[in-house]
Amino acid sequence: MLTALPVWNSFLIKNEMNKYTYYVFIDAEGNRFAQPVYTSRRESMDRQARMFAEDNDCIAAIGPFKTRRAAEFMAGPGANNPHCRSVNDAENLSKNNIEE
Repeated sequence: MLTALPVWNSFLIKNEMNKYTYYVFIDAEGNRFAQPVYTSRRESMDRQARMFAEDNDCIAAIGPFKTRRAAEFMAGPGANNPHCRSVNDAENLSKNNIEE
């Protein structure tokens, strides 16, 4: 007999697999770098990013990003790109940039 898993159970499995979230940090000289933040909840993501920024003398954090590709795009070619103004823009532009 086949039984269906509850919807919340599949969400927990997906959430367990995505423990790394990426942020782009900007230091005082204006250098940008992508850094993974290890967590499972949004509140702890923001807290971890804030703690990392304070420990490494960063003045700003951008994120969270869904993929490392988008975070690295925002830190590199998307830094001075007027079309890359948000996390969603970075996700879309990095995906299109890879496919071309």
